[in-house]
Amino acid sequence: MRILTSCLCFFATSCFGATYYIDFQTGSDAYTGTTETIVSPGNTIVGPWKHHPYMTGSTISGYKHTAGDRFIFKGGVVWDHTCWPMTIPAGGSASAWDYYGVDANWYAGTSWTRPIFDNAYNNLAGNNIITLSVWGLNYYLTLDNIEIEHYFGSTGCMIGAGGVANILLENLYLHGWRTSNTTDNAQGGIIFTYSGDPQIITNVILQTSELTNAENQGIQMSGVAVRQIQTITGCRIHDVSSAVLFTAVCTHNDIYNVSYPAANMGYDQTYHMNGVYLAAGGLLVGGQLTAYCYDNKIHDVSAGANCIYPVPYGSPSNGYSENQYIFNNIVYGVQSAQLPIEVDPNTGTGANVFVFNNTIICYNNNAPGVHVVNRGSKYMLNNFVCQNNLLIGIGITPSDATSSDCTYISMSNNLTLTPAVASADGYLAANLWAPRAVNAGVVPSINTAVQGIFSVDYAGISRQQGTPWEIGAFQYVSSVAPTITSSTQVTPTAGSPFTYTITATNNPTSFSASPLPTGLTIDTSTGVISGTLTGIGQFSPITIGATNASGTGTAVLTMAPIAAQTSIGP
Repeated sequence: MRILTSCLCFFATSCFGATYYIDFQTGSDAYTGTTETIVSPGNTIVGPWKHHPYMTGSTISGYKHTAGDRFIFKGGVVWDHTCWPMTIPAGGSASAWDYYGVDANWYAGTSWTRPIFDNAYNNLAGNNIITLSVWGLNYYLTLDNIEIEHYFGSTGCMIGAGGVANILLENLYLHGWRTSNTTDNAQGGIIFTYSGDPQIITNVILQTSELTNAENQGIQMSGVAVRQIQTITGCRIHDVSSAVLFTAVCTHNDIYNVSYPAANMGYDQTYHMNGVYLAAGGLLVGGQLTAYCYDNKIHDVSAGANCIYPVPYGSPSNGYSENQYIFNNIVYGVQSAQLPIEVDPNTGTGANVFVFNNTIICYNNNAPGVHVVNRGSKYMLNNFVCQNNLLIGIGITPSDATSSDCTYISMSNNLTLTPAVASADGYLAANLWAPRAVNAGVVPSINTAVQGIFSVDYAGISRQQGTPWEIGAFQYVSSVAPTITSSTQVTPTAGSPFTYTITATNNPTSFSASPLPTGLTIDTSTGVISGTLTGIGQFSPITIGATNASGTGTAVLTMAPIAAQTSIGP
C-alpha cells in the first residue's frame, strides 16, 4: 500500500448494453454494426459500421443508446479528419459503464496496433476531436487504447469535457497539437473544466497513457497536455509547453522536457507553465481536501515552469482547507528560476504542506530545493513540514520557508551534498541517486510525522513502519541476501498468546515461515508470527525466511514441545 488515505477509484465493467464494431476501412453505416466480419443473411447486411454514431459524417439510423454499450474500433485503422468532432451526449451507469476501445484480436495488418483518430491538423475552430458534451453528467465511460493525433483549432483540444464525473482514460497515445489562437490558454491534449471553489472533480482518472508534442518543437504550438484531471497515474508526458495543470493525485509518472529544450514552446509567455500543478479539487479524505504527488520522475523543466507546483487552498469559500503530501519524487535536470518545488499558498492561512523523502538534484546554485512563496499575512501556510529529503547541489538549502510564510515550520533531517561528495558517497545519476552502501552519506529518517502516509519507496521497496528509514526517494537495498539474527529456539505456553518476530540483516522487505502450527499466522511484511497455539506435543521445525532484492536468507526455528496437562484425581 502506498498511501493509507484511500484515493482509489473503482470502475465497474459493463454488464448491460450491446457490443458494436467499427471499421473505417471496410465497414458501412448501413450495416448492423454487431459483428466484426461482413455477412448477408437475407436483405440485412451484418457487419461493422464505418463510423461511430456520434462521429461527424455518421449516417447510422436507428441506434439507441443503452447503458453499458461497448464500441470496438478496429486496430490499425485510421479514422480521418472527416470524422471530427465526435460529440458524446450519453454515458453508462454505475453498474454498466460504456466502453470505447479495442479488441486486441481484431486488427488490420500483420499485428495489432491502436486504432488512430487523425485530424491531420485540419482546423476544428472551437471544437475538440472528442467532446463529452453534457456538463455535470456522471458519464461512467471508459476510453481505452486509442491513438489521437494532429489537433488544430482555436480554443479546442483532443479530448474535452466540463463538469463531468466517472471517466477512465487509459492506454491512450496523444501526440501533435497546434492552435490558431494567439493566447495560450485551454488548448492542447486532454482539457477538462470545472466550476466552484474548490473545483470538485469526482473519479476522473488518466492512467498508463503517453502525451507528447515533440513533433511540433519549433512550430507554433500551444497549451497544456493535461488539465483538471483528478488522478494521473503511470503516464509518460513529455516535450510539451505545459505538462499538468490542476490535479489532486499525481503518481508513478515520467514527466520531462517541459518547455525544454525548445525554451519558447509556449509562444504566449504570460501563460503560467507547469510541470505538475498540484491542487486538491475533487479529493476529499475524511472531510479534508487532500492532494498527493508521489513516486514521480520529473526532469528538464524550464522556461519559467515549475517541476512541482503545490498550490494549497487555506480557506476556500466552502470552508475546506487543504493538505498536500509530496514524497518519493525524483527531480533533476534543467530547472527554471522557479526551482524544483515551489509552494504557493492560494487563499487563507489554514493549508498544510508536507514535503518528505524526495531526491532533488538542484540545477541552480545557492538556491533552496523547496521554495515557499511569500504572499503576505493573508496567504500563509499553517504547517510546513520539510523532512528526510536528499538534496544535491552547490550552495543549496532544503527550503527558504520562514515565519512570514508559515505559522509552524518543521524542517529537519534533510541531507544536502555537493555533487562531488554525493558521487563519492555512491549517489550516481545512472542509479537515480539511490544509496549504494549502508549509511554511506545516508541519515536515518526521523519518520514519526510521516509514518502511515506511505509504506514503500519509489521502487516499491518496503519502508518498515515504526523504524527509521533512509532519506530521499529510495530505501537502501543491500546487494547481499539477509541473514537471520533472531533466536532460533522458542518455548511456547499452551493456551497463551504467542509472539515471535523474525529479524535479519540487509534490509529485508518480506518474511516467510512454514509450516506454522495451528493457531499461528505470519505478517509477511513485518516478520511477526503471532496467535495462540491450540496443539500439544512435539512441533515440526519451522523454516523462517527474510528476503530482499538479492535473495532470501533462511534459518530453522525450533519450538519446544508442549506437554499434555495431567489431572490427578482425589
